[in-house]
Amino acid sequence: MKIGILTLSESDNYGAVLQSYALQTALTKLGAESNLLRFEKKEEAKSEPVSKIAAFANMIQVQSKKRAELFNNFRKDYLNSYNVNADEKMEKLNEIYDLFIVGSDQVWNPEIPEVDTKYFLPFADPKKRFSYAASFGTPTFPEKMKEWCGKEISKFQEISVREESGKNIVKEIANRSCEVSVDPVLLLDADEWNKLLYESEETEPYVFLFMLKYDETLVKKAEEYASKNGLKVRAVTATFVPKFGLPAWSNVDVRRWLTLIKNAEAVFCNSFHCLAFSTIFEKEVSIELLKDDLKTRNGRLEEFLKNIHLTNCIDKPMSVSKDEFEKYMKDKKENSLEYLRRIVKYGESL
Repeated sequence: MKIGILTLSESDNYGAVLQSYALQTALTKLGAESNLLRFEKKEEAKSEPVSKIAAFANMIQVQSKKRAELFNNFRKDYLNSYNVNADEKMEKLNEIYDLFIVGSDQVWNPEIPEVDTKYFLPFADPKKRFSYAASFGTPTFPEKMKEWCGKEISKFQEISVREESGKNIVKEIANRSCEVSVDPVLLLDADEWNKLLYESEETEPYVFLFMLKYDETLVKKAEEYASKNGLKVRAVTATFVPKFGLPAWSNVDVRRWLTLIKNAEAVFCNSFHCLAFSTIFEKEVSIELLKDDLKTRNGRLEEFLKNIHLTNCIDKPMSVSKDEFEKYMKDKKENSLEYLRRIVKYGESL
């Protein structure tokens, strides 16, 4: 039985590639073969930078290539993909795959440039359309997109979303009920994630600082904690911020990022997936909610913190006990796996 997965696995983002790895691993354990569908992009005309900031723009371009190579190496080594030629008719995929899953991650977020109509699986036979922990990335959905998106989602055989807010959106725009499933990274336990870790090269204890977007308050919290406890700060950012002296943007690969979380004395972040891995590895963690244009993504952070009784970690580093985390995860994880089992069994019957 073969499943085609459509998610944001091509994004050079730690959470995006690791949730892709986790979903494929979970499906493999359930006896299904799967491929991440990679749609070929048409080449865009390149223009030479012409201004006084050309040198800076070139530096970003060089560093971006280095970073992209690290992510591509992980995809090559750990993800099973299928390249869809730009000229190939999408409908042909129905001949290859028994069913399709869109998700997890923010595959239905209308504000992400990479998200387009293919993430609603219009090329797939409706009886083959499923989602798993799909996220809208926002508590509300744009009025102008409700009609089309609602019509497409209503054609899905079964629907699973990642947040409770997503369940409400599906009901509103598609008049469908759906399940709320855990992010794929939470389907695997610490022992399974340990298989990806490097041996630590750190000689001094440290706190790990990870930011989706630079946050001065979060940096200050990490530095104060490190100074008070005689630790150094290891920082990784998801965006290029050289003026703040945070060098680890293009030199930390996916496995190294995971290893840095695992071996940290404490973690400071504004990222859902960094928070998720911190709880999996039983780390003390302190969260700063996202601001400005990214604040609509805070719902998943707040919902997760509330569920594991860790809301106070916004004020100071705290860890969730293993027993508390496993208690929270037990039913949610089993329900999510049961949903995937049902999908696999359904695909085998087609």
